[in-house]
Amino acid sequence: MRDIKPPPVSDGHPDRNLECQVALSDAFAELADKAIAVGWPEEEVAAALPALADNRMLGAAQIAKINDLLSSLKRR
Repeated sequence: MRDIKPPPVSDGHPDRNLECQVALSDAFAELADKAIAVGWPEEEVAAALPALADNRMLGAAQIAKINDLLSSLKRR
């Protein structure tokens, strides 16, 4: 997998999301190309990648909720 560069701009910068896309672009293309090379149709790969991103965000949100709940229980 290709190296991914760290953020060149601070949090809240208007170009932050674009810079993240640029940083991930080569690794993203490499991942998609590997999946296609082993037989996954490009359309399925294109549909799977955003679904994986959604699942990651949903998982992170659930972990944050669990951590908040655990913190509140520890304070009792």
